[in-house]
Amino acid sequence: MTALRGQGWRPTAARPARPWQQQIGPPPRPEIAHRGAELARRAMAGEEVP
Repeated sequence: MTALRGQGWRPTAARPARPWQQQIGPPPRPEIAHRGAELARRAMAGEEVP
């Protein structure tokens, strides 16, 4: 903390979390959501993603 303060950092007051916003638009269809999850898994595993 001392090093951070020496670099000019100052603590800021904590703010309350903003309330959850309603979803914009309809939820994705299950097949689209599953495809996106599969693409993400493949990308994280280092595989080639189309």
